[in-house]
Amino acid sequence: MHGFVSAATIRAEDAAASRSLSGKLTENLRITRKPARGRALETTTAMEAGAVVLAESPICWWVDPACQDFVCAHCLETFDAAAPGIPAREEDADATSLVHFVAHAVRLQRTSPAEFDQLWSIMLGTHVTLSEADETVCRRVAAVLQGTSRHDDPYLHLSLIRELCKKDKTANFAVMLPPKKDSSAAELEGLLERRARGYATYPYMSLVNHSCLPTVARFDHFDRYNAVAYLLELGSGL
Repeated sequence: MHGFVSAATIRAEDAAASRSLSGKLTENLRITRKPARGRALETTTAMEAGAVVLAESPICWWVDPACQDFVCAHCLETFDAAAPGIPAREEDADATSLVHFVAHAVRLQRTSPAEFDQLWSIMLGTHVTLSEADETVCRRVAAVLQGTSRHDDPYLHLSLIRELCKKDKTANFAVMLPPKKDSSAAELEGLLERRARGYATYPYMSLVNHSCLPTVARFDHFDRYNAVAYLLELGSGL
């Protein structure tokens, strides 16, 4: 951050909103490369407290498998489910979620190569170690996708799936379900009893310095039209 600001707003646009915001930075933002840290997003001018630093729509999103009965795959908004879903085993849910991410990423590569390049460049070259459980999930996903492909698709190879899994672990954002209607003030303030409805890729937001902040953002008002607010306490860096 250039200068100092006590608080700033990063706004994540609705998944169904116009994608005109994707791939663009305002004149107040720039991408820099920090030694031993990689790329980072910085402001070029001093920002007032509460100012909107970044407004970005996702280039890729998908529904959490546990919420597929009551969350729209197009916009991630919630609706009344006809029947409750059947809880899946954790390893099955992880594999299903990764299948969704890979499928969306491959479609993005075929329909919008520029946005796929944005996704692929996220955390590129960063050392991320997958656990044995993650490796098992990647192999399962590769076997499933290659078995359904009509030809040898290079975008369904295990190496690509492993790379996407790393990006999912380090850079994708969780879009949270709204609070329960009967939640107490303490629960709302502490964001208790919350779970993800889906996940989304925000290329520029992933560059925000999160050395002391989890990269997973809790979108508390995602169901409100067009935007949500996410407040960050900022010092000398974004």
